[in-house]
Parts: sequence; C-alpha cells; structure tokens
Amino acid sequence: MKINELFKTFLAVAVCLSTLSGAVVAQQPFDALPNTDAEDSADDEEPLIVRPGLDRTPSRPFRNPADQEDAPDQTVLLNADFAGWQEAGLGVKQNRVGKDLRANWIMVDDNGRFEGLVRAGEGVDVRDMNIYLMNMGRLVKETTVDSEGRFNFTNVRQGAYSIIGWGSKGFFAYGLNILAYNQDANSSTPRSINVTAFQNASTINTDWIQYFAPRVNYRVFGRYRSGEGQKDPAALYGFDGLVRYQPKASPATSISGRNVAKTADGRLLGRVHQLNSLTGRPVDVRTTKVMLLKGDNVVASTNTDNYGVFEFQDIADGAYGLVAAGVDGMGLIGINVGSSTGMNDLGQLADSSGDLFDFTIVSSETVGWLNHYADEVAYRRNLLAPRRPDPADNQYCDTCGGTGCQTCYGTGLCTSKCQSFREWAMNCRNQHENTKIGSGYILSEAAKDLRGSLERADSTFERAFYGNGGNGISGGGGNYNGFQN
Repeated sequence: MKINELFKTFLAVAVCLSTLSGAVVAQQPFDALPNTDAEDSADDEEPLIVRPGLDRTPSRPFRNPADQEDAPDQTVLLNADFAGWQEAGLGVKQNRVGKDLRANWIMVDDNGRFEGLVRAGEGVDVRDMNIYLMNMGRLVKETTVDSEGRFNFTNVRQGAYSIIGWGSKGFFAYGLNILAYNQDANSSTPRSINVTAFQNASTINTDWIQYFAPRVNYRVFGRYRSGEGQKDPAALYGFDGLVRYQPKASPATSISGRNVAKTADGRLLGRVHQLNSLTGRPVDVRTTKVMLLKGDNVVASTNTDNYGVFEFQDIADGAYGLVAAGVDGMGLIGINVGSSTGMNDLGQLADSSGDLFDFTIVSSETVGWLNHYADEVAYRRNLLAPRRPDPADNQYCDTCGGTGCQTCYGTGLCTSKCQSFREWAMNCRNQHENTKIGSGYILSEAAKDLRGSLERADSTFERAFYGNGGNGISGGGGNYNGFQN
C-alpha cells in the first residue's frame, strides 16, 4: 500500500512540475530570445520556442529589381532605309529618296491652337465643309469652314492625327503630326495647314473608300535602332525629336498647298508616308496604289515601291485628285500639276513652280471611321449623285445614262462605270464570288476557285471603274491586276 501511495505522489509531482515549466515559458516576452549564453545551457540543446527578434531581416533577402536580367529585346526592327521624312528622289537610276526633309507636321501655339485654309480645286465648292480631327480612330474635334474656307482648332494636344474634310462638293483626307509649342522652334516649322480639296459631287470618292477600306489591316511597327537626339538622323524623328530638335524641312504638299512640279522630262514624282500613331515616327509603307483622278474618272494608276515612291509619265498639266490606298491606310488631296523650268548642276529642280508631291496617308485606325462615314452619308442618305456616264460605256450599254445605269443588264451592267461601288458589288461581284461554290468540289478546290473568282472580280471592277487609266510608267495600257498587297 505504501509503495502504491509513493508512486501516486511521485506522478502528481511530475505533472505539477511540467505544468509550471510550460507556464514559465509561455510568459516570456514576445521579443525575448532564450539565453543561449548562460553557463548552464547545454551546447547540444535547442530552445523550446524561438520568437522573432527586433531584427526582422529575412534570412534570404529579396533581389533588387535592377539585378534582374533584362527582358529579351523586341525582335522586330524597323527598316529605317524605307522609312524617314525625306522627299522622293529625282530618278530611277539615282537614290529613290532625296536628302531634303518634308514636314508632314505642324506646331500649335502656346494655347494649342492652329489654323487651316481649304482651297477649292477644279469644280469644288468648299463652303460649309465639315473638318474632322481624328486621333487613333477617335473623333476628337470637328468644325466647319467659313465662307473663305478657313477654320481653326484650339486646345489641341500633341499627337498623330488624321484630318478629313467632307462637304457636298469637296473632300480630302490625310495624316499628320501635331507638335506641342516650342518658342525656339525652327522658322521652317509649319504653323498652319493649307490644303486643296477634290470634288465630291458624285460617288467616286466613296467608291474607292469602300473598295479599298476592307483591305487595310493593323500591324505592330518595329522599333528603331536610333533615338531622337541631336546625333540621331533627323529623318526618323517623332514627337520627341521634332519638338526638341526641329529639323529644317519644306512643308509637305498636304500642309503647304503648293503646286506639284513635274521634272524637266515630264515625270510626276512623289512619295507617300505613314507614321506610328504612338510615337509620331515615320514607318515603312508597304505597296500602295496611287491613282490620279480627273472628275469622275481615273486617268492613271500605279503602285509605290518599298520607299513609298511613285512616278507617272505623260501627265498633262492641270488639276487632279491624288488617291493613295494600301494595306496601311489611305488618303486623298487635290493637287495642281505644273512643269518645272529645268534642273541645276546637282540634278535638282530649279526655279520650279512647286515641289515634288509628298503627303501622309491616314492611320489604319481611322480608315474604319472613314469607311463608316462614307457608307452612312453617301449611300444611306443618298447625298451624292451616281457617277456620270462615260462615253466609252456606250459600247456595252446604249441606254446607259439613267440613274445608276439601272437599264443595263448582264455584261453591260458589270462593266459600266455609271454606277456606285455598292451597286456594282451587289449585282456583279457576288455573281463572281459564287461561281462553283457549293457545287460538290473538294474544299481545297472550292477555295482555289474562290480565290480565282475574287481575282476576276477585282479585275472586272478595276476595268469598269478605271478603264481609261494608264499604268503611269509606259503611259499606256493598264495596271488592273487587282489590288497589290
């Protein structure tokens, strides 16, 4: 009995000592650490509980972001040889671009204001023309010209813009950079716009807009190897360089409204530009179709090279509309073409009545708005008349001359120019597109047939609408093999 009582007593004491020991540990301060330096601490013993001390530095410090490896650089490089603000060269055997810069930009005053003047081309009335200022496809401002064709915008911020003029008898559309005010700007920096409008009495403008707009697509432009400092090429400047280091440049045709001069041998030379909507820097232009319009007819057409340079031969002096349309954008302005008086010893134009043609097409983001506006205003509201009949159409349709050539059928209708693009597409193109589709061919064969049908439809359309135009190189024949991407 005594042994059992002794064991029970010993067990009770052990439990009490254990409870007291835990209570003592639990009452340690939060930031206190066990006294590992005490003489009675064994080297091989670990503290019961290790609390975090005042020094909260992690045992494995974070890496500074600057120590991280740089992200891989963008692999797409801009081909700077094909970009730039240089004007066209003077000959095929010489450099395709010249050394002189063309200012496809203007600078606002310290209130963000700039003025513009719209001149009336042949058969144009610019009264009450609406002027739209677009930025990356958004309409940011609009106004109406006064009785003299003048307009102005205020509080305009720096950026890459498209400016569009639309009236019942006048039209133009092109792109440009608008720069922030700099009181030390070069005196050659344009401060206002002077543009010539082309006639808009019929559906000719909406026809080419609706025909080419679906072919425009978006792309991510490459990066530049060079920056925008004083030691970098001024021809590649965007907003940053153009504002801080204003290069000396002649205003572009679309900015200055000056006459377009032919070379001494009668060639009409020009260059089409495009710009990056985010930086305002010039980018390479992929193959773009260029057309000369005279009234309701295309008198000549050609394609640009990779520099955006084009040329026409045997073009008579006079007033024209010049259209440039490609996968990167489109644009149109009126021009007055004259002849130069000769060239100097350096092979440059001398004593000319104007400059080589030069302008920037609207951005791809703006084309969607332009296409919608053309459809809504010109077609749905019937504000524009059908194209006037061409005498050459009589060989296909003797009764041509009615509204939209409604009395023409079959081949006569599909080859007549006295109809709108919408009418042509509804009555003719669909017939070509549906050829052999759904007739039991294997899918690959059907796709091949469809591609062929589209090519034939494009060819038929261009012959119907642009049947009198030469290719601008030989002065004869036609460049009507469909749209060239």
